[in-house]
Amino acid sequence: GDVRRAQFLYFIENFPLFFPAGESRASMPSSVVVTGTAGEAVRAAVVAKLTELLPAATYAVDAEAQPQAEELNLIKKRFGVIVAAVDDANVARKDYGYHVRAFVSDRISPESAATTLAEQLTNPALKRFVSTRQDAASAKPVSFLGAVRQGLAQDGGLFVPTALPAPFPPEFISLLSQAPFADYAVLAQAVLERLVDRNEVPPGVLQAMIARAYDVEAWSNEVARCPVADVTFEEAKAQQRHVALSQQFCGPTSAFKDFALQLFPQWFDLATTVCQDEDDAADESPSNYLILAATSGDTGGAAINGFVRGAPHIKVMVLYPTKGVSPVQRLQMLSMNGGNVRVVAVDDDFDFCQTTVKRIFNDASIRQKIASDASTRLSSANSINWGRLLPQLVYYFHNYASLVRDGKLAAGEPMDVCVPTGNFGNILACYIARRLGLPVGRLVLASNCNDVLHDFVTTGVYDISARRLELTASPSIDILKASNVERFLHIVTNGDGAAVAQMMSSLADSKKFDAPAAVKDELQRTFWSGRCDEATCRAAIKRTFEQSGVVVDPHTAVAMEVARQYMAAYGLTRAKVLLVSSTAHWAKFPEPVAEGLGVAPPGGLKGNAATADDIRALYATVAEAAGGKAAVSVPLAKIFESRDLAEQGPRLPAAYDDICADLLRFAGANAAS
Repeated sequence: GDVRRAQFLYFIENFPLFFPAGESRASMPSSVVVTGTAGEAVRAAVVAKLTELLPAATYAVDAEAQPQAEELNLIKKRFGVIVAAVDDANVARKDYGYHVRAFVSDRISPESAATTLAEQLTNPALKRFVSTRQDAASAKPVSFLGAVRQGLAQDGGLFVPTALPAPFPPEFISLLSQAPFADYAVLAQAVLERLVDRNEVPPGVLQAMIARAYDVEAWSNEVARCPVADVTFEEAKAQQRHVALSQQFCGPTSAFKDFALQLFPQWFDLATTVCQDEDDAADESPSNYLILAATSGDTGGAAINGFVRGAPHIKVMVLYPTKGVSPVQRLQMLSMNGGNVRVVAVDDDFDFCQTTVKRIFNDASIRQKIASDASTRLSSANSINWGRLLPQLVYYFHNYASLVRDGKLAAGEPMDVCVPTGNFGNILACYIARRLGLPVGRLVLASNCNDVLHDFVTTGVYDISARRLELTASPSIDILKASNVERFLHIVTNGDGAAVAQMMSSLADSKKFDAPAAVKDELQRTFWSGRCDEATCRAAIKRTFEQSGVVVDPHTAVAMEVARQYMAAYGLTRAKVLLVSSTAHWAKFPEPVAEGLGVAPPGGLKGNAATADDIRALYATVAEAAGGKAAVSVPLAKIFESRDLAEQGPRLPAAYDDICADLLRFAGANAAS
């Protein structure tokens, strides 16, 4: 923690990739140096086009194609632009001493590269963030790292960019399918360096963070990050359409949230170390931070693991519902409990836990008490934090590139994507990727019995007034108040914060809102939805194994069933490839998987009361039923190798005051006063 923060500070102080002194961060730099591995003639052509597009700046083309030490010194004083030829040595380069980068290839002309550079140099989008409950045009924005650090806006809204950037050029999307970008980290760098503020997270810092986040050793020595696997069902066979499973569960906690929560803690660490908002300039800001998160199962384990690896000095407190997570998820979180980590069961559902977290963030008295007594600020690791959502865009670009490389798609040809959805975060990441130019046709939203989002997509009305949350085998979908719908509303209404605030107020007061026509039109144009009950989910687990030889968890089974419904409804009128998000490893949910496969361990099924020994027996039963095609993931296998697992941890009633008192004690504040 302290050593790495010192390294960040050293980088910023000694390699200041900021606009020169006296220039506005939102303005075009006045002096630009162009370097890179592209030939000198190509770089000269880029400069000629840049001069035409942005004549206010002065440009220089370096004689040497590869940056040298003295050249990097020049970049310190002048704005550095890399124009890169596409080859392995260049794309995977380690010297990210530049501000912006564009590629040239046989498909990307110097003029096209220059246009891309001009967009990056002048577009402030994704550098300025406002609350979803404020108008994008008039609200006072915060920076990218400011949004990461604060988590939730003071008015209760979620941070969103004032505007999404222009879509990536088709040539860039096509470029990502070339061999150098098969490495997940290399592709992540190419995408994310266009989406974060280069003044706060320079490419060199971002590269180091990505390398740490997706380190092979931390990912159980698995070389692939989010690989795709072939699956099928009868409707797909009949239509000769390809179904690909996006295996988003290959991370340190065997859940899709690892992709964000291995990178996000490092952004948060940097935000709390070197970032200071203008509002803080006159204050003695608290130096400590505490992450408070609610989980329906996977966020808790992924957040704890990510912060322990990426920012171990920051405290993390996780609230989870007593009956809303699987026994494996509970034991996984409890295996990391202690020290700077506190895992607390709450006698209610996930919606209560998430609402409580939001209420605490909006409770000035609690925040002030933690600040005064413990010199600590609160922030969040849920997908209400923009920094949690942004890394999830990458695996959709990665999967698309893989499908093109494998010949399943032609470059530019769209794919449909089916996502099991509870809090609307994962599918929103894919929606934003689509808005950024990723060729996605329909977004297929998969609900379980808690199908409020299915109804929302179908009718444009969000109504939970007569609903009660049902506990299912897919707890990450067991959500009635989907937080990220608010971001979707803000994006689609072109930043109409007043309209979003009114809808959120209506949801809070009357438990429903009716979306405006623009939102309904976008839902009908871009989305399709379906639902899956518990019996059908178990049948989908069995069908997927019998027809594809793949054992899937209940969330993936919900998505597979809704994907089947989608193909049956539309036949050959949609994209020829359907990507299905597989969000968790089956071993997180061994009991419903065993039920789906039609087997049970000798001691029978124990439900939420299952112990570590019961889970080990379930693993053996599923492995035998699957004939060796159902290995337990490495991270989960390591947990259950231990014979000293804590079976239970702290538990609180569904009482706001009790939860606040526990939080104050954990933060080091005086809970009694």
